[in-house]
Amino acid sequence: MNKLYHSFPLKCFDQLKKETLEYMSQFNSDRVYVKPITISDELTEVFNKEMVEYGLPHAWNFLCFKRKWYILESPNFTHVDHSFTLNESVHGSIVVPAEGCDNTSMYWYNGEYELEHMRVATGNSAYSILKWKSDAKFLDRVEINKEPILTKVDVPHGATSRRDGSYRTILSIRLQGNPDFDEIIKKRFDNNSVV
Repeated sequence: MNKLYHSFPLKCFDQLKKETLEYMSQFNSDRVYVKPITISDELTEVFNKEMVEYGLPHAWNFLCFKRKWYILESPNFTHVDHSFTLNESVHGSIVVPAEGCDNTSMYWYNGEYELEHMRVATGNSAYSILKWKSDAKFLDRVEINKEPILTKVDVPHGATSRRDGSYRTILSIRLQGNPDFDEIIKKRFDNNSVV
């Protein structure tokens, strides 16, 4: 099985977490929120400079996910990230844990499926819901709670939230040019860069 996630430390982790929590604090009634977020110009510049250090492109977009009462890992709750702008699947996303991420998981399934593209209410961010044509096979899971993790998002995936009904909030960062998951890892960790 190809790798589906990889540790991705960020020097600006605490700042990203703080701005994410400040923005998402206004959303507290629905079961799930998917919100594009405008990170401050100063923090965007800090993040982009860090990416340049690793030989990686700047941020393409920042997207927040806040969910509660998703306690089951199920192929029925999976999707594939998609870009209407690029008209292709998004390959990699840096997931930054913000709150309520202990005892939760991001998980992956695979099998034979068809995709139906759905646009997020604002912007060109999108996801593809799956119509399974065969039994879905569980691939892997990871708990993203202590540090950012690079995740493969062109494979069917989903996330759980805590069983106590509290929200799990994360920031998802995609990079310009939609680089491949393996390409991001190679540049980030084989570039003799210093964290």
